[in-house]
Amino acid sequence: MINFKKATPDQADALTKLAICSKKHWGYDEEILDQMKDYLSVPVTRIENEIVYTMYKDDDLIGFFSLTHQDRKECLEDFFLLPNYIGKGYGKKMWRYMLEVAANNFIMNIHFESEPLAEGFYEKMGAVKIGERVSHVSENRKLPIMSYFV
Repeated sequence: MINFKKATPDQADALTKLAICSKKHWGYDEEILDQMKDYLSVPVTRIENEIVYTMYKDDDLIGFFSLTHQDRKECLEDFFLLPNYIGKGYGKKMWRYMLEVAANNFIMNIHFESEPLAEGFYEKMGAVKIGERVSHVSENRKLPIMSYFV
């Protein structure tokens, strides 16, 4: 059974570990992951001040997402699943729930930077690539900038 819960501040470390584990799915080595550490970190203040939900299968934490307000825009800051659940329909379930949460919070347009290898997933969900930027981790890595109208 899948269910969603609002994240609590005491989950910050667990969510950070889940984000790092999820990022490993894409084949990044430890050096690159170490450079992404700050980006993948989920601070307690994000959980306290923004919209952060966790996804459970039965009683096991398997994913989470966060919606934040930045530069007068609503942003999908985090969208991570444990690797064993990627490609099995759980991302789609979490996406749909995230859209419900966005609509309930009067969020009509969501902006985000995508993991380059996950861009296809977001396009299947209806997001549109509106640009790209060079990653802070590597000049050779381009991050798709995506937008979704709720």
